[in-house]
Amino acid sequence: MKKIIAGILSGGLLMCLLTGCSPVKVQVGGNNDTAGGNDTKIETEAAPMVYHTVTLPSQYFITYEVSGEDGIVRTISKAVDADGNIYYEADQEYLFLLEGKNYILYQPENGTFTRQGSDKYQPDYVKKLTKDFGDYVEKARLTFNQTPTGQVTVVGRDCDIYAISIKFANYEQRYQYAIDKETYACLEVKSEKNISGFEKEGDNGFTCVRFDTGQIDLPKEFLESRS
Repeated sequence: MKKIIAGILSGGLLMCLLTGCSPVKVQVGGNNDTAGGNDTKIETEAAPMVYHTVTLPSQYFITYEVSGEDGIVRTISKAVDADGNIYYEADQEYLFLLEGKNYILYQPENGTFTRQGSDKYQPDYVKKLTKDFGDYVEKARLTFNQTPTGQVTVVGRDCDIYAISIKFANYEQRYQYAIDKETYACLEVKSEKNISGFEKEGDNGFTCVRFDTGQIDLPKEFLESRS
């Protein structure tokens, strides 16, 4: 029964919290708890949330380091320059240079970015390929309608801190979000668990390690500097 409750709360309720539900009360109960024969009832309430539009500048280079449950730290980056060129890094590196209305693709080979064939790529293709970046930069576009719990500086950017706490029985899961004051981009997520009074750092989280705006020149950075 406890595993079922944990699944419901960590899944359904957390989804409600992070996607902006109106105030919601969740109650899980049953006549018999197979572990102890007692009725189990958990009640919690989610606060109303406010939507913030993430407004990135026309030129930017943003990089996150993402910690996974497997203990591996991965990098995800996206950059856009004044000419509409796009750089993206997740499982691989992609440099899309705008040619007319479509893009040509460059990828690294032996340390040098090289054009990949003669194919061209439509903007929708590039948008779909790079969509996972939005999972990070827009992670906290929905925040509690409350005063921030504090301020922090992440990669030189002034951020407000917002927090979410989910409690049931002897378990508590806490999330802390650092939101850039100027753009509302989420620059950091930390999580912690408290199980029967024992604190444990969460397995998942990320932090921004590069946030550049202004004069971004992707051909110069990736073609000239690596040639």
